Amino acid sequence: MIPVFRRFSISDYPKAPEWLANMFGPLNVFAETTVTTLNKNLTIGQNVQGLKFTTPVTTDGAGLISPVVFQYTGGGQPNCCLIGQIRKSDGTAITAAYAITDWYLNLNSNPFSVVINKIVGLDPSTRYEMTFLVL
Repeated sequence: MIPVFRRFSISDYPKAPEWLANMFGPLNVFAETTVTTLNKNLTIGQNVQGLKFTTPVTTDGAGLISPVVFQYTGGGQPNCCLIGQIRKSDGTAITAAYAITDWYLNLNSNPFSVVINKIVGLDPSTRYEMTFLVL
């Protein structure tokens, strides 16, 4: 939780020039709105620009995947790629540990694309439904 905001006041800065008082009005409105907003438990989708993508993924006999590629239309360059949800194609929830260990943003495509090369912990010869979150 962000601490309670204490308004800026010219009386707190006795040696400050007079014109500074004119800046405190808009600054106080901005700061109060920001603090109030951030204390309202915003979700990632409301507060962080990113992309959610769901796709089927099938492993081979060794539990490896073909690269998963999807367009990234978010702003800036992401630095995090997570699996938000993973289920076997029959709907069975996954209880084993899994992790994306090799991914990158392909800057040579237009729009940019996310390429996921390796996910550890998947069963061999299995079809999954995966939701990825790129931030």
